[in-house]
Amino acid sequence: MALAATATAVVALAAAAGTSTAARPSKAPCTPTPVTIKGNAGLSLCGPATATLTVGGKTYTFHNGYGAEPIANSDSFQLTLGFDVPAFGGPNENGGKPGFSLDIVKHHTSAAVAFAYSGGHELVKLARVTLKGAVPAPGTFRGKTSAFTGSWNCHGVISKS
Repeated sequence: MALAATATAVVALAAAAGTSTAARPSKAPCTPTPVTIKGNAGLSLCGPATATLTVGGKTYTFHNGYGAEPIANSDSFQLTLGFDVPAFGGPNENGGKPGFSLDIVKHHTSAAVAFAYSGGHELVKLARVTLKGAVPAPGTFRGKTSAFTGSWNCHGVISKS
C-alpha cells in the first residue's frame, strides 16, 4: 500500500454485531508506525488482517495490517501486511522485513499481489491473480501466470482514507 495512503487512513469499517456481514464506520484499528530500515522510510503496519502465500511448496504467513480503500469514493482495495518499505529506483527486498500487499481493482474485476517479501527475499512481485471471495469477507487467490496460491482475511476491518 502506498506510504501516504496507509498513514492517512482514518476511518475503518468493521463488521456489524452478530452474524451479519454488513459493515459500519468506526475508528481505524491502529496507526502504522513510521520506521527507517536500511536508510529507507517505511511503515510498520498494524491491525488484525492476515494472509498466507504458498510458493514453491512453502507457505508463508503474514499479519499486522488491515484492508484499505486507498482513494476516496473508490471501490479499489489494498491489503498490506507486515512492513511496507517502498524503494524508488529498484528493489530493496523490503529491507529484510516481511511484507505482503494484495491489490483488488474496482468490482473485483482484476487483482494482483503487488509484493510479497519474507526473510529478505522477494517471493512475488506484480503478479496477477484470480480471486475466490470478495472483500470484506475472507477469500483465496491463485497466480494467473505464476505458480502460487494464497488466502486473505481482513477480520472485519476495512479502512477508508
